[in-house]
Amino acid sequence: MSDSQSPDNLVQTGSKPRGKARHRASHTKSRNGCQTCKLRRVKCDEVRPSCGACSLRGNRCSYPSPSRHIEARAEPRRAIPHRSDAACLQTSSSTPAGDQRRDSPALGASLQPLDFRLTSSSAMTPPGSLNMKDLRLLQHFLKRTCSQMSFNRRRTLIWQQIIPDLAAKEEFLMHLLLALAGVHFLLERLPTGEGNEDSVAEEQEMNPISLSNVVEHHQKGLQGLRAALATLSPATAEVICCGSTLLVGFAFASLRIRALNEFRRPSESENDGHLQLDWLYLIRGLVSILGQQWPTLKMGRLRSLLYYRHANHDWKAFPPSTMTSPFPRLKLCSLRLSKFAYGASTTLESLRNFINTLKPSYKTRSEISNSATPTSQGSPIPYIYLYDNDELLRAQEAAIDILEDMYMRILHILEFTTSERDTPVNLDVQADLEDTAVTSWPDLLSSTFLASLNVDKEIGIGSVEGGSYAILAHFYLIFTLYENSWYLKDSFEREIAVIDGLIRRAGNEHLVSLMRWPMEVVS
Repeated sequence: MSDSQSPDNLVQTGSKPRGKARHRASHTKSRNGCQTCKLRRVKCDEVRPSCGACSLRGNRCSYPSPSRHIEARAEPRRAIPHRSDAACLQTSSSTPAGDQRRDSPALGASLQPLDFRLTSSSAMTPPGSLNMKDLRLLQHFLKRTCSQMSFNRRRTLIWQQIIPDLAAKEEFLMHLLLALAGVHFLLERLPTGEGNEDSVAEEQEMNPISLSNVVEHHQKGLQGLRAALATLSPATAEVICCGSTLLVGFAFASLRIRALNEFRRPSESENDGHLQLDWLYLIRGLVSILGQQWPTLKMGRLRSLLYYRHANHDWKAFPPSTMTSPFPRLKLCSLRLSKFAYGASTTLESLRNFINTLKPSYKTRSEISNSATPTSQGSPIPYIYLYDNDELLRAQEAAIDILEDMYMRILHILEFTTSERDTPVNLDVQADLEDTAVTSWPDLLSSTFLASLNVDKEIGIGSVEGGSYAILAHFYLIFTLYENSWYLKDSFEREIAVIDGLIRRAGNEHLVSLMRWPMEVVS
């Protein structure tokens, strides 16, 4: 017997015996399972249309198309060259890398339009139709204008979300939106000081948006709104309300830049004697039309624009007394608001006294006709008697009643409301002032009162018409209290100054005295 040991004997004597080797059960790997099982890395029973695992879990079961498996099996694996082989291939080339780049096609040659196989009825937009100015205005509205249209959070959300959504569906609304954004864009770039001509010219060169662009959008939008008003119904009420809201904001803001160089701050001497009243009729017309659809609008998406919690007559139960009211909120507000609060009641009394002094001084039109002599019947009636003065005096008294309601709402919130928002007191007061809806007075004035404002400036104004102008200046004073609203700020101070100039030229000292308080407040 040989003394040599077999390998098996060496293993047994030199080390501990090993256990049996573990063998993995053989199986046939399938590539036909569903996509869900592959992602979960579980075995799929390949039952169609839904495998067992997907049916149990309620998952969506989808199988890959058979062609993908056939191509995957048929395609041979590509040999990946070793790093050194790749280096050899690169060095063995006789053409340098730079020459290869020059011999290749131009980089832009491959940038060709994709073939979408459009039908013959499809119309392509002509090249160059993308208006970068309009895109800039839209960007300005979304970034700045929409968030500065209200102090109320709910109304701000309407401007940020609902109005842009409606404008994206109606072309005339988009024109009105861009017009409003354009006015805001231009007003933000008005110089703070006088400046010189070179700085103004430089600003015009750098600014691609001009007043003509804004006016074009305004005219197109207004034309579309007029066409939409012909179809006013519950179905179109929301769109028309949106257009009216945009147009009203534009009408207020346009007073600062209308007929002026948009980069030059208007001075009091410009357009001296010219009072802008067209915006009054525009707002009255829109509000009266929307009143027909109030039941629909108050239930729609724009209802937050139409609800004002302080727009009521609560002040009649507790009339503010400016002689004893401390108005504690005014301590942190502007001097203008303080002057207004402590002088509102006194000036209302002065206006009423003036109207009462005119009543016995003027006859009605019928009294003039009855008392006219034969020699004077053929001559024209003096200009002061073109109105029925008795009717005009009644209209002025009604206007003062409306003015009192607006003034007392303001005094009521100053006396009885407290700061409820996490904002500075002056902005909190502005938010409460917005909720009084005191800017709605244009729709409340009578047609007789407005007609007395359209007098011939060459002839001048008499005492009766002068009373209408003085009352109007006191209405304008309400707008000047919105010192943080960009579309009202600095718009009506000049209009009040124009009225003061018209009244001074009339030479009636009583009327001149009525204008002293408004001029002191705005100064």
